[in-house]
Amino acid sequence: MPKRLGIMGIVLLLCCVEYAAAQAGAVVAIDLPAEGPYSAVADKLAANLKSRGVAVQAGAEPAVQPTCLVVSDDIAADQDKAQQVMDYVNGGGAVVLLFGRTSRHIRQANALLRPLGVIIEQVQGESKPLRFVQHPMTRGLASPTSLALRINITGPVRPLAFQGNAVVSAWLQAGRGGITIVPAKMVASISSERAGGPAVTYLVRACSWGPEQMARTLVTRKAPAGSRKQPPLPRIKLPEETVDFAGAILVDSRATDDHWAEIGARLVGELKLLGPAVKALAVEQEPDPLARALESGPALVVLGSWREFSEAEMMALEHYLWAGGRIFVAAGVGTRRQIRLVYLNTFLEPLGCIVTLRRPRGTLEVNPDIAAIAPQLTVPPGVQVLGNVMPLLVVKDHVAAGAMRYGEGTLVAMDVWPLWQVPEYRQVVGVCLKWLMQQPSGQ
Repeated sequence: MPKRLGIMGIVLLLCCVEYAAAQAGAVVAIDLPAEGPYSAVADKLAANLKSRGVAVQAGAEPAVQPTCLVVSDDIAADQDKAQQVMDYVNGGGAVVLLFGRTSRHIRQANALLRPLGVIIEQVQGESKPLRFVQHPMTRGLASPTSLALRINITGPVRPLAFQGNAVVSAWLQAGRGGITIVPAKMVASISSERAGGPAVTYLVRACSWGPEQMARTLVTRKAPAGSRKQPPLPRIKLPEETVDFAGAILVDSRATDDHWAEIGARLVGELKLLGPAVKALAVEQEPDPLARALESGPALVVLGSWREFSEAEMMALEHYLWAGGRIFVAAGVGTRRQIRLVYLNTFLEPLGCIVTLRRPRGTLEVNPDIAAIAPQLTVPPGVQVLGNVMPLLVVKDHVAAGAMRYGEGTLVAMDVWPLWQVPEYRQVVGVCLKWLMQQPSGQ
């Protein structure tokens, strides 16, 4: 252990204040170039942490194994050092990877990330503000001034910041640890930023955001204050459950307005044909009901367009999916409930897809890879799925149902609104559900 850290030439130790109570004794080591802009980043981080009472230790061979390591893409130039970093993160460590904007820097970062299935692409683009997703690491952060980052991070990552449609910063699970990917230009303002500014805060939080904090957040975070009023409770006749969904189909879709009673009944009918028991989630019993229910390992989770999910529930869903779960997103809004797509997209967007009201009326085409049927159905205008998805159903080049892999799991997002208008659409919903249940599951 001392030998490994000595090779890495660690110059600074720090711990994260944001989660100090949860990480007593945490140590973060920063191994950045001693000259150039990275030195200013290291100095500013150290000053901010010291001002908060965090012990900062410098030295080539620290006495304590770090719980987080901050490095630049330059470590890829040394194969031994790069391997040591990857061994560290695979063993459960947290890494913050800063990378430069030139082709050389991006190639070096990709040399580290490509074996994990992640690639940083260089793309064309103009200066735009950043858009942070909903996540404890980004909560309350204002977007930095417009930047021309011209990158897109692709692969099995948890996006943290977008620029337009491009992912520019993300968290990646690697082995038993994790890597937060941050373009250096995104935090270049840190040298002139006041304490508590967005660049400083983002890096400080990134240093603390390891796998243990991700897991802890799933079950301890509560719904944000002032959550919107939930839609009316249902009349769908299903047994209700709070925690015991082991091997069952968990249904969190209980609206009854705007034809949702008919849609729900027909959807449940197709779910019952799959085999496992179908149970409705009792949402009024306790905070974050979905987060607790997912711990029992359901065979399938069905999310309807009806309520706002808490942050804890969304992160629990993400981990369930990453670990091999199956999720079916039943999208649709009716005439007065467009806000329900916002509820779904708050969960979907960080995964890399969204649902929108832009699909035209037309003839439905079924992907022949999932079923050899051609129902020749004409469906009304409705929801389309955008993002990095495999089309399952298409109407005039617009995806009405799409599938994506996330970690070891599979998610299908589908427009279910035609269920009350086109009776034959039920057959198509059943085909997509059967295909989803045939996908590998780690649950």
